[in-house]
Amino acid sequence: MESKRYDKRHNLIMSTFYNVDPMNEERIIQIETLRANRNLQPLKEWEVFKQEIKKYIPEPFFSHFIKPLVGVVDQENNIFLFTENKKLQKHIQIRYEELLKNKIYDFYKNILKINLIKFLEEDQLVPENLKTISYLKHTSQIYQNSIQNFWSYDTFYPSKKNYEELTNLIQLEKYFRPIFIYGPSGCGKTSLCKIWVNVQKKKVYYNTIPEFINSFIISHKKKKLVEWMEQIKSYTIILLDDFQLLKSSAKKTQEEIRNLIDYFYQNNKIFVLLSDRDFLYMNLQEDLKSRLMSFYKIYLSYPDFETKKEIIKYYLNQYKIHLDEKVQEHISLKLNGDVRYIKSSIEKLAFYSVNPEKLKITEIDFILNPYYDHSNSIHIDQIVEVVCEHYGIPKEEIFRNTKEKRIAFPRHLIAYFSVKFANYTMTSVAKFLNKKDHTAILYAIKKIEELLSKDLFLQNEIENIKEKLYLKLKESM
Repeated sequence: MESKRYDKRHNLIMSTFYNVDPMNEERIIQIETLRANRNLQPLKEWEVFKQEIKKYIPEPFFSHFIKPLVGVVDQENNIFLFTENKKLQKHIQIRYEELLKNKIYDFYKNILKINLIKFLEEDQLVPENLKTISYLKHTSQIYQNSIQNFWSYDTFYPSKKNYEELTNLIQLEKYFRPIFIYGPSGCGKTSLCKIWVNVQKKKVYYNTIPEFINSFIISHKKKKLVEWMEQIKSYTIILLDDFQLLKSSAKKTQEEIRNLIDYFYQNNKIFVLLSDRDFLYMNLQEDLKSRLMSFYKIYLSYPDFETKKEIIKYYLNQYKIHLDEKVQEHISLKLNGDVRYIKSSIEKLAFYSVNPEKLKITEIDFILNPYYDHSNSIHIDQIVEVVCEHYGIPKEEIFRNTKEKRIAFPRHLIAYFSVKFANYTMTSVAKFLNKKDHTAILYAIKKIEELLSKDLFLQNEIENIKEKLYLKLKESM
């Protein structure tokens, strides 16, 4: 008991010393271990320096990129900078490294003689078991349960890319940043939430955006809005799913979500939004969007090839079907990783009139064709990104209800590429682009096809964009 009291006191002292949130044990452990291993000391007046740099880096970029930055110095006056993860560090280096170095030299020239300023690589920070959020898993009571207990091939199993991050994340009871999880429809966001609720039991408030809005309206009508909000704030973790369905006209709901984000952030509670698309493509109020800029973003991928194979094996065993290893690999390549599709495809084989073990690969392909991935694995988000970058327009402009040519034409191209290049249905593209039905998409495709038949310049333009899409597809594989 005395040891626990000492740990709390020690962390409070160290948090004051390093200006780190006292609830964020992970950061304290990182800094102390780094200091001990490499004989480094905290950089004096670092927080004063950061306030100076704030004049040159506006919000929300200062809070997102510069505020988490830690400065330490060795005995030879070499200054080292590091932050919470490699991705964030890389972005800081690309955008702000020169500015930071120049300002550090100016600020510290009368305090110490600087030899060099450099960023520490993530691998140099601390031992493997203390990296990023993984440290907190050792302090979590839930971690006493086996990791295998909550991931399920039947419900949700993350890809290798997401496995460690999600495994650590859903065991935490506090985290110093809100979280935004997004990915294509069917990648498992709702199933992930169900597992999260199961792991954390009564500590989680889970709802979809339509249900959240409905509860908000009912509470408002009954004049019990304050009580309803206080009840939500009593939870340790909040998960709001289907964030892409939040309409720009729902101003009051956006305001309440913004207030919740502030409350959970200030109290180190975990606030998570889940969406089919990146919030950058959504038409939101500026004050809400500015808060979302500081979120820790996780792109939820479909299960990778090996994980798909395991999920397929699981369902084959469930239905007592024996398929050759090569056939299993072939199906794994053809299916996109959506567990519902995998389950439905194996069910279809199980109830087929001919024993599936006697079917040839071509016959299996014919039976399972409706379940196969016809999208070339490229998401509409990526098409929007490429087209907007090509024409130099902000992504959120695409979703505005405007007929301006500079917006309407790229939007027509996005519809064209989504259907013709990525094989999405016109209905799904219409839903993504906030159109009432598929007729707007049909019009856009016909318009582009008509222009292509007589415009050589556009033909060349289309080929250039296609090339960029292929490169984007290659990067994501």
